[in-house]
Amino acid sequence: MNAIKIPITVLMSVYNGEGHLEESIKSILNQTFKDFCLLIINDASSDHSLEIIESFKDNRIKLINNESNIGLTKSLNKGLKLVESRYIARMDSDDIAHRDRLKKQYEYMENNQNVDVLGAQVYHFFNNKRKGHFKYKELSTKEINARLLVSNPIMHPTAFIRLQSLLDNNIKYDESLIASQDYGLWLEIINKQLIIKNLSNVLLYYRVSNENITNSFKESSSLRHKEIFNKWLSSLGFSLSDQEILNYTNAIYAPRDKEVDMKLLKKTLFKISQTLNIKPRMDHKQLKRKLGYVWLKNVIFKKDVRSALTIWGLYGIVDMIIYLIMKFGLFIKNYNVIYQFRVTRF
Repeated sequence: MNAIKIPITVLMSVYNGEGHLEESIKSILNQTFKDFCLLIINDASSDHSLEIIESFKDNRIKLINNESNIGLTKSLNKGLKLVESRYIARMDSDDIAHRDRLKKQYEYMENNQNVDVLGAQVYHFFNNKRKGHFKYKELSTKEINARLLVSNPIMHPTAFIRLQSLLDNNIKYDESLIASQDYGLWLEIINKQLIIKNLSNVLLYYRVSNENITNSFKESSSLRHKEIFNKWLSSLGFSLSDQEILNYTNAIYAPRDKEVDMKLLKKTLFKISQTLNIKPRMDHKQLKRKLGYVWLKNVIFKKDVRSALTIWGLYGIVDMIIYLIMKFGLFIKNYNVIYQFRVTRF
C-alpha cells in the first residue's frame, strides 16, 4: 500500500500496553473509513505488546520497534517524521475509537480547509466505577484560546491534525516534556495562530486508569509546564511574576496539595482578565467563567464560604455545577448500556 496515497495515518505509541492494546487496535481496524495507515511505535515494550501487534495480519499496520525505551514524546516525534499522509489521527493504546471517528473527522477537515487541528468529544469510562461521562464540548477558536489559560481544551487522543500545518510552521512535540506533551503542542499551535476546532460528536471512549505517574515525574513535568505557560502569556502581551505564576498554576493543578495564597490569586485573576479583555483572540465570557471556576475550586478546598460570594464566584458557578454533575455521576447513563453500544458499534 503506497503511503503517499493514503489520506490518514493513525499514530499510536505503545509501551507495555498488553492489557487493552488488542481492543484499541481493533477499534481502528474496524473503522468505516478504510483508507488509512496505522503507524505503531513500539517503545521497547517488555510485556506481550509486540506479540499482540504482530498477531494482526493487516497490511494497513506499519510497525516500528524502538531499540530502547525513549518515552512517549520522542516516540511521537519519531512517528511524525515517518508520516506521509495529509492527516495524522492520534490514538492511545488503551482507548477505543468510535467506528465513525476517522470518517467524521476526515470529512470535516476536507470541507474546512482553514482548520488545522480537530478534536472531538469523549466518553470517560472507569474500570472500577463502571461509569462514564461526556467531557469535551464543541468549542470555537476563541473559546479554546481562553480555556488554554486554565485547562486543556482538546483531548489528545481525539486530535486529527493537518500534517502540512505542522511542517509549514516547524511544529513538533517538545521533547523536554515527559508529560503534558499535548498542552505544549496546543500552545505552540495557537502561538502560530493556527485554528483548532472541536466536533460535538463523541468519537472516543477514554479509559481512566488507576495508574499515576510518580511524584518526581509530576514535579519535573510541572516545572516545565510553568515555563510553557509563561511563554504563552508572553505571546499574549503580558507576563506574571514567578510568585504569581507559581501560585496560579498551583491553584489550577494542585489546590489540595499546594498552599495557595487566595489574596494573590484574586489579584492574578483580575490581572489576567483585565489584560486579555481587549484581546480579539479571546472569548472574554468564557475566560471569566474559567477563571471563576479556578477561584471556586480553591474556595471549596479551603472551605471558605464567604470567599465564594465574590464576582469570581459568580463567574465560575456554571462551570462548577457542570463539574459537580460529572464528578458525582448525576444524569450519567449506565455503563452497561454504553458498553453494549460499544460492542455492537465497533
